[in-house]
Amino acid sequence: MKFFGKDLADLKPVCNKPPEGWTCSRELGHSGPCAASPLPTTRFYGGTGTIHHTGHVDVETRNGNVVAVWFRCSMLPFEQTEVGPARSHEMLSAAEHESLPAINGIEFEIPQADGPMW
Repeated sequence: MKFFGKDLADLKPVCNKPPEGWTCSRELGHSGPCAASPLPTTRFYGGTGTIHHTGHVDVETRNGNVVAVWFRCSMLPFEQTEVGPARSHEMLSAAEHESLPAINGIEFEIPQADGPMW
């Protein structure tokens, strides 16, 4: 069968770059149909896919100020809030008397403007 004077069997589309916001699971420059799919907007970090298997966050402080919050090997965004005595007592009491859940993983939003972080 001919298409614009060329045999269709000789026409092999080449994938040099998937559309913006998409990724192709095949190698760059492959011939044939593109196996494109939308770039993920989130990423799950945790479960058994990390070296450490802690179920909590680590809070690093210096001179009473929080300088970093980590879940396993990933730094997390945080805001430090100074609380009054009543709230402080309430939270210390809750931590002593309640069974807190373990954290298995965190789902991160991927900043699309800068591209995937991983």
